[in-house]
Amino acid sequence: MSLVPTLPTIPEPTTLTCIASVNEARAMRIAEILSDFRHLQHAIANIRANPSAEEYYEEGYCVLRQCAAEAQALLNQPFDCQGPEPDGDGEQEKAQLQRVMLDASIRRFKIQQIYLKASAALRWLTSRNAILGGNRPQPIHTPALQQIANTMRAGLVQ
Repeated sequence: MSLVPTLPTIPEPTTLTCIASVNEARAMRIAEILSDFRHLQHAIANIRANPSAEEYYEEGYCVLRQCAAEAQALLNQPFDCQGPEPDGDGEQEKAQLQRVMLDASIRRFKIQQIYLKASAALRWLTSRNAILGGNRPQPIHTPALQQIANTMRAGLVQ
Protein backbone atom coordinates (compact mmCIF):
# COMPACT_ATOMS: atom_id res chain seq x y z
CA MET A 1 0.00 0.00 0.00
CA SER A 2 1.48 3.27 -1.12
CA LEU A 3 1.14 6.49 0.81
CA VAL A 4 1.77 8.56 -2.28
CA PRO A 5 -1.41 10.34 -3.30
CA THR A 6 -2.67 9.48 -6.71
CA LEU A 7 -3.79 12.15 -9.10
CA PRO A 8 -6.91 11.71 -11.11
CA THR A 9 -6.18 10.43 -14.53
CA ILE A 10 -6.51 12.91 -17.34
CA PRO A 11 -8.34 11.53 -20.33
CA GLU A 12 -6.30 10.91 -23.40
CA PRO A 13 -6.67 13.55 -26.10
CA THR A 14 -8.42 11.01 -28.33
CA THR A 15 -11.10 10.56 -25.66
CA LEU A 16 -11.64 14.31 -25.45
CA THR A 17 -11.79 14.51 -29.22
CA CYS A 18 -14.34 11.71 -29.26
CA ILE A 19 -16.53 13.49 -26.68
CA ALA A 20 -16.27 16.75 -28.61
CA SER A 21 -17.18 15.08 -31.90
CA VAL A 22 -20.15 13.28 -30.32
CA ASN A 23 -21.37 16.57 -28.86
CA GLU A 24 -20.91 18.23 -32.26
CA ALA A 25 -23.01 15.45 -33.79
CA ARG A 26 -25.68 16.03 -31.15
CA ALA A 27 -25.66 19.75 -31.87
CA MET A 28 -26.03 19.05 -35.59
CA ARG A 29 -28.93 16.70 -34.93
CA ILE A 30 -30.61 19.36 -32.81
CA ALA A 31 -30.19 21.83 -35.68
CA GLU A 32 -31.83 19.33 -38.06
CA ILE A 33 -34.75 18.75 -35.70
CA LEU A 34 -35.26 22.48 -35.18
CA SER A 35 -35.09 23.04 -38.93
CA ASP A 36 -37.88 20.46 -39.40
CA PHE A 37 -39.88 22.20 -36.66
CA ARG A 38 -39.37 25.59 -38.30
CA HIS A 39 -40.40 24.27 -41.73
CA LEU A 40 -43.61 22.74 -40.37
CA GLN A 41 -44.35 25.85 -38.31
CA HIS A 42 -44.02 28.02 -41.43
CA ALA A 43 -46.23 25.65 -43.42
CA ILE A 44 -48.97 25.91 -40.80
CA ALA A 45 -48.59 29.69 -40.48
CA ASN A 46 -48.96 30.08 -44.26
CA ILE A 47 -52.31 28.30 -44.43
CA ARG A 48 -54.86 30.77 -45.66
CA ALA A 49 -58.55 29.94 -45.59
CA ASN A 50 -61.08 32.72 -45.83
CA PRO A 51 -64.48 31.27 -45.11
CA SER A 52 -67.62 33.28 -45.56
CA ALA A 53 -69.65 34.18 -42.49
CA GLU A 54 -71.97 31.20 -43.04
CA GLU A 55 -69.04 28.78 -43.53
CA TYR A 56 -67.00 30.07 -40.59
CA TYR A 57 -68.19 27.35 -38.20
CA GLU A 58 -67.89 24.46 -40.66
CA GLU A 59 -65.87 21.66 -39.11
CA GLY A 60 -62.85 21.93 -41.44
CA TYR A 61 -62.45 25.64 -40.89
CA CYS A 62 -62.68 25.13 -37.12
CA VAL A 63 -59.93 22.50 -37.34
CA LEU A 64 -57.71 24.90 -39.30
CA ARG A 65 -58.17 27.65 -36.71
CA GLN A 66 -57.49 25.17 -33.92
CA CYS A 67 -54.28 24.02 -35.65
CA ALA A 68 -53.08 27.60 -36.07
CA ALA A 69 -53.75 28.30 -32.38
CA GLU A 70 -52.01 25.09 -31.25
CA ALA A 71 -48.98 25.83 -33.43
CA GLN A 72 -48.73 29.36 -32.03
CA ALA A 73 -49.06 28.08 -28.46
CA LEU A 74 -46.30 25.54 -29.09
CA LEU A 75 -44.08 28.25 -30.52
CA ASN A 76 -44.72 30.45 -27.47
CA GLN A 77 -43.79 27.70 -24.99
CA PRO A 78 -40.43 28.45 -23.39
CA PHE A 79 -37.64 25.91 -23.25
CA ASP A 80 -37.55 24.40 -19.78
CA CYS A 81 -33.84 24.16 -19.04
CA GLN A 82 -33.39 22.11 -15.89
CA GLY A 83 -29.84 21.76 -14.74
CA PRO A 84 -26.62 23.72 -14.59
CA GLU A 85 -25.12 25.62 -17.48
CA PRO A 86 -22.21 23.78 -19.05
CA ASP A 87 -18.84 25.13 -17.94
CA GLY A 88 -16.74 23.40 -20.57
CA ASP A 89 -17.09 19.97 -18.99
CA GLY A 90 -17.93 17.43 -21.69
CA GLU A 91 -20.41 15.53 -19.54
CA GLN A 92 -22.37 18.65 -18.56
CA GLU A 93 -22.42 19.74 -22.18
CA LYS A 94 -23.60 16.27 -23.17
CA ALA A 95 -26.40 16.38 -20.58
CA GLN A 96 -27.53 19.82 -21.73
CA LEU A 97 -27.48 18.78 -25.38
CA GLN A 98 -29.56 15.72 -24.51
CA ARG A 99 -32.13 17.94 -22.73
CA VAL A 100 -32.26 20.30 -25.69
CA MET A 101 -32.56 17.37 -28.11
CA LEU A 102 -35.40 15.88 -26.09
CA ASP A 103 -37.24 19.21 -25.97
CA ALA A 104 -36.70 19.80 -29.70
CA SER A 105 -37.85 16.27 -30.55
CA ILE A 106 -41.02 16.65 -28.49
CA ARG A 107 -41.79 19.98 -30.13
CA ARG A 108 -41.20 18.55 -33.59
CA PHE A 109 -43.45 15.58 -32.82
CA LYS A 110 -46.21 17.88 -31.59
CA ILE A 111 -45.94 20.17 -34.62
CA GLN A 112 -46.03 17.13 -36.92
CA GLN A 113 -49.29 16.05 -35.30
CA ILE A 114 -50.71 19.55 -35.74
CA TYR A 115 -49.54 19.61 -39.37
CA LEU A 116 -51.23 16.27 -40.08
CA LYS A 117 -54.51 17.63 -38.67
CA ALA A 118 -54.17 20.79 -40.75
CA SER A 119 -53.45 18.69 -43.86
CA ALA A 120 -56.62 16.67 -43.30
CA ALA A 121 -58.59 19.91 -42.97
CA LEU A 122 -56.99 21.31 -46.13
CA ARG A 123 -57.96 18.15 -48.05
CA TRP A 124 -61.50 18.67 -46.73
CA LEU A 125 -61.43 22.28 -47.91
CA THR A 126 -60.15 21.36 -51.38
CA SER A 127 -62.72 18.58 -51.75
CA ARG A 128 -65.50 20.83 -50.51
CA ASN A 129 -64.60 23.54 -53.00
CA ALA A 130 -64.48 20.95 -55.80
CA ILE A 131 -67.92 19.61 -54.87
CA LEU A 132 -69.56 23.01 -54.49
CA GLY A 133 -67.78 24.68 -57.40
CA GLY A 134 -68.12 28.09 -55.79
CA ASN A 135 -71.86 27.69 -55.19
CA ARG A 136 -73.77 27.47 -51.95
CA PRO A 137 -74.43 23.97 -50.57
CA GLN A 138 -77.62 22.39 -51.90
CA PRO A 139 -79.43 19.26 -50.71
CA ILE A 140 -77.92 17.37 -53.64
CA HIS A 141 -74.43 18.03 -52.21
CA THR A 142 -75.24 16.61 -48.78
CA PRO A 143 -74.01 13.00 -49.33
CA ALA A 144 -70.71 14.13 -50.86
CA LEU A 145 -70.17 16.73 -48.14
CA GLN A 146 -70.88 14.14 -45.46
CA GLN A 147 -68.40 11.77 -47.10
CA ILE A 148 -65.57 14.32 -47.11
CA ALA A 149 -66.39 15.29 -43.51
CA ASN A 150 -66.17 11.62 -42.50
CA THR A 151 -62.89 11.27 -44.40
CA MET A 152 -61.50 14.30 -42.57
CA ARG A 153 -62.60 12.93 -39.19
CA ALA A 154 -60.90 9.62 -39.99
CA GLY A 155 -57.73 11.54 -40.88
CA LEU A 156 -57.89 13.43 -37.60
CA VAL A 157 -58.17 10.21 -35.60
CA GLN A 158 -55.12 8.69 -37.25
